[in-house]
Amino acid sequence: PIARLEDAIAASNDSNFGLSAAIYTQDISAAMQYVMNVESGMVHVNGGSLHDEPHVPFGGTKDSGFGREGTEEDIEAMTEWKWVTIQMQ
Repeated sequence: PIARLEDAIAASNDSNFGLSAAIYTQDISAAMQYVMNVESGMVHVNGGSLHDEPHVPFGGTKDSGFGREGTEEDIEAMTEWKWVTIQMQ
């Protein structure tokens, strides 16, 4: 455990990676300060640092991944639109 919020933010940001972070606290103000200042693609308050949801884009910052994946992001990245018309008569 890290006692001071500033130290927790600094420790979290002192990494080349920023996929997911978590903070456990009863102080919602401290939690929001952490959320706003930590360099991470996902931040969880009072829960584990990996919490993948299928309807939420998944991804991080820094050297963690290549952007977002999931939902519309995957569809756009992996889809090529083609318009087809067929006239039968």
